[in-house]
Amino acid sequence: TNFQLHIYFRCLTSIACTVIMSAGQVILMDITDGRAKTIVTTLSELFWGIGLILLPGISIFFDSWSYLYVAISASVLILIFVHRWIADSPRWLLSCDKLDQALEQLLNSATLNHRSIPLDLEEKLAHQAKHLQQEATCAPRYWSIWDKSTERQYICCVHVAWVGAIILHNVTLLMIRTMGTEYIHVNTVCLGLSEVLGIFIGLYLILYTRRRWLWCGQLLTLAGAVTYLIWTVPNTLKPSRRVGFEMIFWMFLKFATAVTFAVLATCTGEIVSSEKRPTLMYSVVTHSRFWLIFGPSIAVTIQFHNLIPITVLASLAVITGVLLCFLNRAFWNMEKPRVAKVLTPKTYRRNSSAELLRRSSLGTKSEFYDNSLTISISDLWLVNSQFETITEQEDAAAPKEKYERERENEKQISEEHL
Repeated sequence: TNFQLHIYFRCLTSIACTVIMSAGQVILMDITDGRAKTIVTTLSELFWGIGLILLPGISIFFDSWSYLYVAISASVLILIFVHRWIADSPRWLLSCDKLDQALEQLLNSATLNHRSIPLDLEEKLAHQAKHLQQEATCAPRYWSIWDKSTERQYICCVHVAWVGAIILHNVTLLMIRTMGTEYIHVNTVCLGLSEVLGIFIGLYLILYTRRRWLWCGQLLTLAGAVTYLIWTVPNTLKPSRRVGFEMIFWMFLKFATAVTFAVLATCTGEIVSSEKRPTLMYSVVTHSRFWLIFGPSIAVTIQFHNLIPITVLASLAVITGVLLCFLNRAFWNMEKPRVAKVLTPKTYRRNSSAELLRRSSLGTKSEFYDNSLTISISDLWLVNSQFETITEQEDAAAPKEKYERERENEKQISEEHL
């Protein structure tokens, strides 16, 4: 039938899009590093929100869902014309022993980015290719992530958190139909805007906070708890106004979900060693996608009340948020230094004078410091406590020194009499 054929082609399109997205993420992570890799990985989720915003605009020109699906799927045809300008992964080229193509790509990148290159680049690439081929033969197996190098409770926790986040991320969009199909265009745009804002906030938590698991967990828990208040919206309001009030709760939940998903997608690999990160990501994504199959069954609860689906999603958000807070016990962003308390001028004068006095009295050599007259703010805060500790030690040692001095004086007096 037409419906079966339609489902068949939709499955093929979904498989192709998944392969394209996975390949794109691998390439982006391979050609970037450090802070740029974090930003690229997080902002790659931004296009999901942009797509939600553009979707109602596309649907204006099509009354049939079949034509709308065709219009959405046809957009990927653009990749056929631009694929020649899409860079391959240099690491993948080396693993396939394509040294010339990898060298050509790196030379092109160095030219465009005005970077210097080593004169023995080709020899280094050959050595890297051999190293990658050796790694492929001894790649960590799936069960290596459960070898207790990272506690299993945290591995289980991140798997369950991914299930909750992926269901919230996808099913929330499906459930807005419970507020009426006549408002679905506006509601979809609102969720898209919430998604975009949440991704930027998630990027901020990743780059500029130490306890990102705690912050996104608390935010998701708060969003789930606040969403329960959707039951307080009176049914006596006009339908459009009632939908508007209910949409506020949906947007807050979608915003918190986007923050959580951004942190999970970027930081999950950090809970294991670098060689196990691809295995862990494969495990959590596969596990969460499997349970996503049962996510749309939440729509069955609409037969009892139209607010039951959002209540189920809110409960799932609370559970996921608690699990993320649990991850904060062991995993912090240690690359982000703790912000030191600002010194007052009085404290600066007292502690800096004490530190200068200590260095001069000990005869400290300047080669032990980058600059003998500089000190970090955090170390300067510790000067006073260190000075007090030294003073206490000197006071404790004073009676003993006094006793020894008296013994020496008595010994000298006795020798003089003799």
